[in-house]
Amino acid sequence: MSDRFYVDNYDELSIKERDKLRLQFVCPECGEWVCWWVDDDRRHYLACHRHRTTGHEGVAREYKPPDARQQQMNDGRKEIMNEENIQRNRALTTRGIPLTGQLTKEQATKLITTIWPKAPEIEVYKAALLCRDFGLHPLQNHVFIIPFTSAKTGKTTWATVMGITATRLIMSRYGSFSYIDNTPRIMTDEEQMRTFGKTDKDNIVAITKLRTKGGMEAPGYGRYPKTGGHFQGEDKGNTRENMAFIRSERNAFKRLCPDAQMPEMEVVDDQYMAKPELPEESPTGPEAASEEPPESEEPPESAEPSADAEEGVVEGEFQEIPIPGEPEEESKPAPDNKEKPRNENKISAAQLKHLGELCAKAKFTPSDLGRICNQEEGWRIQKLDDLKVWQYEHLCKKINEEN
Repeated sequence: MSDRFYVDNYDELSIKERDKLRLQFVCPECGEWVCWWVDDDRRHYLACHRHRTTGHEGVAREYKPPDARQQQMNDGRKEIMNEENIQRNRALTTRGIPLTGQLTKEQATKLITTIWPKAPEIEVYKAALLCRDFGLHPLQNHVFIIPFTSAKTGKTTWATVMGITATRLIMSRYGSFSYIDNTPRIMTDEEQMRTFGKTDKDNIVAITKLRTKGGMEAPGYGRYPKTGGHFQGEDKGNTRENMAFIRSERNAFKRLCPDAQMPEMEVVDDQYMAKPELPEESPTGPEAASEEPPESEEPPESAEPSADAEEGVVEGEFQEIPIPGEPEEESKPAPDNKEKPRNENKISAAQLKHLGELCAKAKFTPSDLGRICNQEEGWRIQKLDDLKVWQYEHLCKKINEEN
């Protein structure tokens, strides 16, 4: 490996000197941070922290992306901005589902059932609570609902899992951290003997060491079977060693911040998972965005009567009974899915004053307003001056209803 950056005096360096040397370089292939590795001859070298997975060799003082990589990045941007994704995002936004940021339980449920329409109700409920309580988003590869089919019985079961990106995001809210001592990596037999008093021959044993900005350190250990079973992303390049890395990293997070609220569930490496996408039968255009995909064979409440049912009432449809003597056009209810155009102008000083008087009369506190605006409606309002007229009208209606 002529491209490897070996450091023959590694044992003579202190921990601070090793970290100082490591921080001077980046991976020349992908630009990510480098860490210490050991080859079969027990020689230490610096390489990309995903060296075992990517095979990236060498180090560089500064990352300069090659033309091919730049072209790949440009192609990725084009793919993101293609017409299909734009229509999908517009459809979700029109239906009140944010593409990023905090989701309410209702928004998360609507989005999850769109991505995984066959998932059981209990798994949808668990995933929606995860998104609401921990600020996660399915379209950012934070949460997945995966079907598992038993080879013996043929029965399919579903499980809600978290991506490792979501775990890192949750932990980053408790403070910055870094990976130290050439981790995550596979533990040697000597390390296993020192730590556990024995070596594990049946499992791959990995270790991850984390350090906070304040200098606190914690190790974590993870095991994964060497043979047997099936793990997610194997066909996309995922390995058993990487699964052990993920488990050790999760264990290190728990040790580093024992008071952190962390969901107890299986964690996967989201870079090897299939990207969540909307099914083909779901609405992808702005015209279909306001219509909910039917979950049963019964027509929605806003369905128009068919031509064969104009003279009678069809079971499952909701129709108003015409009042004798009135024209037929007036007796037809307006479709529910046709909403009036929203007034996107900001509220006036008079409206702001009226809202304050209404809150005082209803004994509404600022936290009550924040609950309605940001948790229930998902508007992400920082101050009342940012309210738009249509939001102001909806908010007044909501206050009157709760009062």
